Amino acid sequence: MVLKKIRRTLGVWALILFLSVLPVWASTGSTIFQDSFNDVSQVDLNNTTAYVNVGSGWVELWHPSQATAISVDQNANSNVPSNIVVADQAGVKWYSYDQSTGKMISNSTLSYNNTNPIGVSLVPQQMTYYVFTRSGSSYTIEQAVFDGTSMVDNPLSTVTGLSDLVTISAVDTSHVAVANKQGQINVYSQGILDTTHSFNTGLTNIQSVANIPGTWNFVVVTSDSAYQYVFDQSTGTYVKNTAYTVNSGSQTIVSGATTDGNLVDLLTPTQNDAYIFDQETNTMAQAGIYTIGGLSKAVAVGLPSDQDVVIADQDGNVHTYQLNGSSFAENPNLLIQGLTFSKDYHSPGIYQSKIITPSSQNNMFQIVPTEQNDPGTSITYSLSIDGGSSFTTIQPNQWIHLPAGTTNPPYMSNVPPGPYIVQATLTSPSPDATPRLTDIQLNAYLDVTPPTAPGQPTANPNPSGQATTHIDWASSDDPVFAPSTGASGIATYQIRFSTDGGTTWGPWIDTGSNQPGYDLQVPTNTAVTYAIQVRAIDVAGNIGPESPIGNLFVDTIPLGMTGNLMVTNIVYPTPGQTFPTNILPVHVQAGGEVIYEVTTTGGAQQVHVEYSDGTTQDLVPKDSTLQDVCRWEGWYYPSSTSTIPLDTPQGTHIWITKITVSGLNKQPYETSSDLLVIDGSISRGMLPQMAPRLVK
Repeated sequence: MVLKKIRRTLGVWALILFLSVLPVWASTGSTIFQDSFNDVSQVDLNNTTAYVNVGSGWVELWHPSQATAISVDQNANSNVPSNIVVADQAGVKWYSYDQSTGKMISNSTLSYNNTNPIGVSLVPQQMTYYVFTRSGSSYTIEQAVFDGTSMVDNPLSTVTGLSDLVTISAVDTSHVAVANKQGQINVYSQGILDTTHSFNTGLTNIQSVANIPGTWNFVVVTSDSAYQYVFDQSTGTYVKNTAYTVNSGSQTIVSGATTDGNLVDLLTPTQNDAYIFDQETNTMAQAGIYTIGGLSKAVAVGLPSDQDVVIADQDGNVHTYQLNGSSFAENPNLLIQGLTFSKDYHSPGIYQSKIITPSSQNNMFQIVPTEQNDPGTSITYSLSIDGGSSFTTIQPNQWIHLPAGTTNPPYMSNVPPGPYIVQATLTSPSPDATPRLTDIQLNAYLDVTPPTAPGQPTANPNPSGQATTHIDWASSDDPVFAPSTGASGIATYQIRFSTDGGTTWGPWIDTGSNQPGYDLQVPTNTAVTYAIQVRAIDVAGNIGPESPIGNLFVDTIPLGMTGNLMVTNIVYPTPGQTFPTNILPVHVQAGGEVIYEVTTTGGAQQVHVEYSDGTTQDLVPKDSTLQDVCRWEGWYYPSSTSTIPLDTPQGTHIWITKITVSGLNKQPYETSSDLLVIDGSISRGMLPQMAPRLVK
């Protein structure tokens, strides 16, 4: 007993150990990636052409920087902004400080009626500014100048045909600097490219460019840094003054401004920070006194002086903050409201995540996005499972197996190597509208468990004479199913056929449906017996075992007969006859019997005969009816004894008035045939039941 107990205990532990080393596949999906775009830490900025608006928490189509939505006049001697120029959708608006009201008042005389300006840059201390707009696929820069009564276009300074324009900065009344997406800064002098003062920064994320007044030097602000470029007179080239570089590291800068280069403001959607050149350390140091926090959707900043900061937000407000002791505070009297800033959305735009490396393998994926789209705009999604070498389009919120078309077995061959990358393509038919991706989530799980075997396939009808025969079977079960819906994970069924009883099989045919059922098409004039098997494949590409074999006989050959009726034997024939014979009629004595057969084609299931004496008979098949050709046996006289009555008159002629071949829902075949003549009679002393019998 003790030994048995020890063996039983060891057996249990062995089973536990065996089960513990088996792979365990999760039956529910888990979230392996999620981004709400409150920062760009999970965004592949090198491959993202859409704009990640962290201030609003969404991805939208790229548009030129809104850093030039406002432009302020620099006036170091004023404690309020003297002039603010705004690029409103209705046109460029000029606001001036009104001492009588203490507010910023619109000046229609100095405003410019240019519809949908994207940005504006004011020439310091001048009543002139540069405006850029979009025309088709290119941009145009105009110069508006005051002619004594209103702002008019100076055609000599117009620049057309610009592409990928990001921002502009006025240099003086004759020169304007233009930055594009490739990092090139071109200076135009009255509409003509000034190659001497044009240069390439190599930066691809420029947000703003600010000319240092009275010089050919520029402060270039990117989404994470600020750089000062100084024109070297001796070489005629631009060099980076590294002492004035600011590396904020936030990656969310949307605008920047400078006074004389020694003070640089960097604006994010939620905060403004200032950096001042520290002569002791020979670096730019953050000046906490200039920090303005608690902002909402900030897009542009201007510095009228070191005492004032002007900030525009995405909702069309322009705020003025003034130094009040040890910090900056907003002056509500100087608030400008009711503006609409143009964005000029560029379609299409790509969002791409950084590489996603999950903690475990997966082969089922689901992208769950949240969108806030303008009418007519859309977002499509794709996923890479090979680190970005290729992408597969995915319908949002639907589970998909990747790599597509792979199966298991071979074992685990339907599991991608990874890592993964999520991609979204944003499109819009209008530059005034954009889709917005506010959240994206990637769910995944691993499924290498095959579905169960389906039931044995059956056909209806069987046998069948139809060109199309429906085959059905009991459905499979999938142990691992899509966890978001609870629906079956069966993706499709496959069916195969054998015409030699299962020795060799044809290829697996995809039914194209996750429901049982297949319509078999058989050509006309064909007769064949099929062995049939089915199997299921789930959405993860796992192939289940084959079903039990079913059988089906199909014959699409028309019903008919081959040759004539053949008499195979006669009991008490008239002497002189040989058998078998198809020479009719044959001669038989009363009390005898005539045995005959007919051969049918077309998979006949019944042969019915009507004799000339009014009797009828269903012939008996001598072969299987599950084949095209079948022999059928009949006999005359059709009675329980099958012998011709002794009192049948001599010379009686019996023929078959109708032979009807039927079955398989086909058009019946009908014919007739001669049969026999009564010629003599067996001995009157012999009882009929004593006559020799043929075994049929």
